[in-house]
Amino acid sequence: MKKILRFTAVCFTILSLVSVILPAASVQAAAAKPVLSGSSTVTKGKTVQLTVKDGKKKVPSKSCKWYTTKKSVATVTRTGKVTGKKNGTAYIYVKYKGQLSAKKKLVVSTASLSKKKLSLKGGKNYKLKTKYAGKYVKPVYKSSNKKVATVDKNGRVIALKRGKATISAGYKGSIAKCTVTVTSNHTHRWTYYKEYKRVWVPKIVTVTDYETQRGAAVGSVTYCNCGAVLTSGEREHALAHLRAGEDDGHQMETIYETKKVKVTRKEDHGSYKTKVSSYYYCSCGARK
Repeated sequence: MKKILRFTAVCFTILSLVSVILPAASVQAAAAKPVLSGSSTVTKGKTVQLTVKDGKKKVPSKSCKWYTTKKSVATVTRTGKVTGKKNGTAYIYVKYKGQLSAKKKLVVSTASLSKKKLSLKGGKNYKLKTKYAGKYVKPVYKSSNKKVATVDKNGRVIALKRGKATISAGYKGSIAKCTVTVTSNHTHRWTYYKEYKRVWVPKIVTVTDYETQRGAAVGSVTYCNCGAVLTSGEREHALAHLRAGEDDGHQMETIYETKKVKVTRKEDHGSYKTKVSSYYYCSCGARK
């Protein structure tokens, strides 16, 4: 009877442990969700590659099932390649080992200029701005006719000669265009300018020096309140103070071996120099 009761108690204990461990294990497994990474923007008509991680481990794209919330905006292949179909927002997510990842926001966009058409008199200028995915960006600007109008890397258009030119702004495979009409001719009137600027010119050199390093302990020295410095006989010295009714305060300090070691370090022995730059400029904003 006792054996049966003992066996029943053991079984009950095991079942209790299993009932506690299994839910904990299932919670831990549920917490391990796959994570999507990659670009959060894609240009209309272009493709980007997304990747999946399970913890720190990269997961083969074909092992996942890929989903998009809006196929009209962005499609996704079974290998994780996302193609932008039209401007808008879609969410991409995957299923791996029965677990769904968090949805990744993906914005499909094209570059757009602050002006599509621009009319300027000769000698005037205007600064164009470019947006992509709702943010101002720095594209590559080009002019189709530099004799009519030029554009610098910051988007500033300078009107030069009567006629038309197309200014293009390229960003992430997308090109936005602005037609510039120049209504009159402009002749540059150049002014010479010279600028002096102090700049630091570095000169890195290797400097050799010596530093004192502490080695092994080689002994000790004791300092007494009376001013005595003792390397031996500390006990007798303390007893003498006690016999005289005085304080026997002592402080011992360890003596270490020291040695000088050759070391090197880098130092900047540079100096300030005067940098001279000169150029010609026109009131229209042009330089040469």
